Amino acid sequence: MHKKILIPVFVLAFTVLACALNPAATVAPTNVPPAVQPTQPPVIQPTLPPVLQPTASNVLFSDDFSNPNSGWEIGDYSGGSVGYGSGYYFVKTIKTSINMYGMNSMNVQDVVIEVDAAQFDAPSNNNTGYGIICRLQTGDKADEGYYFRISGDGYYSVDVAVGGTFTSLLSGENWQAASPVIQGDSINHLVVTCNGTYLKFEVNGVTMYSGNDSTFSSGNIGLMGATYEDNSTAEFHYTNFVASQP
Repeated sequence: MHKKILIPVFVLAFTVLACALNPAATVAPTNVPPAVQPTQPPVIQPTLPPVLQPTASNVLFSDDFSNPNSGWEIGDYSGGSVGYGSGYYFVKTIKTSINMYGMNSMNVQDVVIEVDAAQFDAPSNNNTGYGIICRLQTGDKADEGYYFRISGDGYYSVDVAVGGTFTSLLSGENWQAASPVIQGDSINHLVVTCNGTYLKFEVNGVTMYSGNDSTFSSGNIGLMGATYEDNSTAEFHYTNFVASQP
């Protein structure tokens, strides 16, 4: 019984081995079309607009405030003081509602001014104002010019000062809420453009105001600070100043 079972198995195994040893025994299919690979569309990378950085040709003046002889006002006055700290410019006010400012010695006409500004010491309710003065006048018209300010409690204003009177260039209230303003003792990046009659104020990359006014065509640059809370003082620090041509 066992031999009768083994013989067919042996013959079958031999037949399979013979087929494996004889390539002619394997017949490949014919007339099979070649495999077509799907064609992928090319990946198109988006083209981003170039980031404009100040260059040697358009920068009028830049300052990291490491050199106390770089041309900014230094002084102690009845309303406060201005001067250089360790890598920053400070404006300190000791009287309520007095716009203390330090002025740069350079007189310019059309300019883009940018600076990092921070409230360093202030009343607990952050009732302050600080920022950039563009086209600041001197001599008998001292204090006149365009005032671009933010407050420690989250507001902004744009005013033209003439003869001791501040006139708002905003429609509505002269101080308006501004969500881009980082409140308290934080750094805010301010950019002011004074180009011909065109004026623009940006806070942390957001345009808060753009409009036109022809009161002043040139002047100096000032960095200012004020406290609007009774019986309080305030100090503000400025860093990374750049003035460039529009």
